[in-house]
Amino acid sequence: SYYEGYLPDAGDDPEVLYQAAQASQQLASISYLLRQLDMAEKASARATEIMTLLHRKYPSVIKYETELAVCLRDQASILRDIPKKEAAARVYQAAMVVFEKLIKSGDPTGTRRAGLANVLVNYALQRDQIRDGSEVESWYQ
Repeated sequence: SYYEGYLPDAGDDPEVLYQAAQASQQLASISYLLRQLDMAEKASARATEIMTLLHRKYPSVIKYETELAVCLRDQASILRDIPKKEAAARVYQAAMVVFEKLIKSGDPTGTRRAGLANVLVNYALQRDQIRDGSEVESWYQ
């Protein structure tokens, strides 16, 4: 499509790949806001694919793992709204695993805990599992 021509050719350089993933994620976000869900899904899938590759190749680079968690969370939300609920549930679960691993590695700002809480709430809402606020409240503690 038109916008895909503006995404950089990632090559093999990890920093170029990282920037390509960020560009794809930005395209996904803009497309999502414009309710162009097909484009958002494709761009988000590309961002997640690149970040998965980077994380597997460079597992000790925290920014790759953090960005992977964010990409998974955003991709799941897009899938939820298409709706592709089963695919969304699988991607939310993958995001949970990555966020939980990041939290165990330490996060003085709480940003990763907030990311995990966001994933848990969206996953539960998508699965219609929230009965009252007490379950959600426990996730923030």
